[in-house]
Amino acid sequence: RAKPVVTARRPAGSSRRGYVTSARGGTLRGTPLSPRQNDNKFLALRKKQIHTTVPGRGSHEINSRNTNENNNMSAKNKENNKAVVTYSSSYTIVPTYECFNRCLYCNFRADPGTSPRLSLDEASATLDELRSKFAENAPDEILILSGETHPNSLKRESWLQHIIELCLLAIEKGFLPHTNCGPLSRTEMQRLADVNASMGLMVEQTSPRLMKTVHKWAPSKDPQLRLEQLNMAGELGVPFTTGVLLGLGETVEERRDALQQIGHVAGKYGHIQEVILQPFSAGDSDLWQNDSTEKFDVRDLPQVVLEAREVVPSDVAIQIPPNLVCLEDQDGEELLLQCLEAGATDLGGISPKDEVNPSYDFPT
Repeated sequence: RAKPVVTARRPAGSSRRGYVTSARGGTLRGTPLSPRQNDNKFLALRKKQIHTTVPGRGSHEINSRNTNENNNMSAKNKENNKAVVTYSSSYTIVPTYECFNRCLYCNFRADPGTSPRLSLDEASATLDELRSKFAENAPDEILILSGETHPNSLKRESWLQHIIELCLLAIEKGFLPHTNCGPLSRTEMQRLADVNASMGLMVEQTSPRLMKTVHKWAPSKDPQLRLEQLNMAGELGVPFTTGVLLGLGETVEERRDALQQIGHVAGKYGHIQEVILQPFSAGDSDLWQNDSTEKFDVRDLPQVVLEAREVVPSDVAIQIPPNLVCLEDQDGEELLLQCLEAGATDLGGISPKDEVNPSYDFPT
């Protein structure tokens, strides 16, 4: 078994599921694979790749399968028994940390009225600094990760419009925006889809029982609402990321149910690009520390990968956050390789800081 080796190849004109994303008049939409080189606003969702030998798994081409370059690479990988694992070079921008939900395990949120919005000038300066500091090696993806404003709030429209303007700013600067800002109305999702390469929302868990425990003060974590969002994104054709949060007090059966329901929606619409398996990781700000009877043992993660691989369509990537797995006291590098052997195919967005889990740096 070989350690992962990073390659410099960046397939142009595709995402992991054969989409391209193009900007025409400020609009980004997922379209069939047909790059337009004469369109100066054309943006391709690009993914760096890691090639690693995983015994018995063969070649896994997660990116575009419609170019001669990728076909040749896939054949070469198969010959060398190498798997392809993807990740995004990413940077996170937070419009606001304010959130009306109060999930007991959260290390991200701030109380309403305590976190001023990131200004467009501040965001512009940050994006310019990324370009000047890293040049061609600057991140491809800008994750726009926001706390949630209540659907009935008088600030809701200005909050949404601010996120749209941040997305347009990212596009103008040559980045690919990916927004995760909580449940949306159909109109809101359509408006955001028009200015995003892809979008995301974690299902977390599908057990309504958790609405009486960790989510008792978080109404937007209602499982049916989250699943409705997945279906809505599918109906609108929005390339989407979702996943489960492990260790909230769910049973093994409840965990499997969550994965099965995600797999069903993915198979129905074909819009889900990856499913994240995220272990709960205690931080400095969460109000809840799960006890030994509820805690998810990260060493069980390869088994969860196998469970996900059984119910999620084969062309959907299974994502493992390396900073929550590669822990010094748990032989994390070996555990990560076990997850790859079990069928994980994506390492997510690698950025200078994990805003959701700020206590956990990405491994170098």
